[in-house]
Amino acid sequence: MLERCTNLEDCERILSVEAEKVTFLGQVELSVGDIEKLGVLIRDQIRQDIRQCMQFLKNQAPTCLAMFLVGQGIWGYREGNYWAAVAEATGLLDDVSWQLRWGEFFLDYLRRKGLPQFDLEVESEGSRRYVTPILLHGGIPQKCLSEFFSRIVTSMIGEDVVEEDDVRDRLFSFREQEAKKRNLQAEIRALEKKEEELLANLRNLDSVRELKERTEELAAKAVGVEEWDDLPEDCGSFLKTKEAELEKVRRQIID
Repeated sequence: MLERCTNLEDCERILSVEAEKVTFLGQVELSVGDIEKLGVLIRDQIRQDIRQCMQFLKNQAPTCLAMFLVGQGIWGYREGNYWAAVAEATGLLDDVSWQLRWGEFFLDYLRRKGLPQFDLEVESEGSRRYVTPILLHGGIPQKCLSEFFSRIVTSMIGEDVVEEDDVRDRLFSFREQEAKKRNLQAEIRALEKKEEELLANLRNLDSVRELKERTEELAAKAVGVEEWDDLPEDCGSFLKTKEAELEKVRRQIID
């Protein structure tokens, strides 16, 4: 679709028209080559002036950026990581600050265009607040298609879950299970972090115990210190004096 485009303005003229025809941005049939072209053009814009890039994209090529973000969800999403593909395509560092700016831009674009925003309570916090609507506008990522058909579609057909309402209920059930799974994983990570902290505290306690034992040993050896009356009060000065006397004797022997 974008083969003849040479800049983002050319792409915007085409994509803005196509976006008006659909409910979900992923319904605009862009090839992987089209998404790669958008990535290259956006990357070039970033290299020209990274500070002004976002303003340019918002004002001159908003649909290009929105389509690019959705396209990365379709073609670049893998192993639960969305933003890494975007960073790789644009040359940006894997930095939360621009992820937030681009995520907010996408939500604002959906609002302005009257497109579905998918305000899902399950994923309303953190980067998922942005990633969820981006992915849902693209449909099932290419990397997940095989698993989707093998685990979801095949199982529903095998259980004769084919009526629209039944399919919707089953998908809702899958989504609830996935949400519970993520919550459990978050709890596990929190417990693992707590375990690390407790182990660190335990190691510190071991060190304190060793120091206490050493202190007790030294204290035991110091019993009867009052009997050491013949020791000088300033041992350092006494040692230096004796060393000087010894050196004087050595010189006398040599002479």
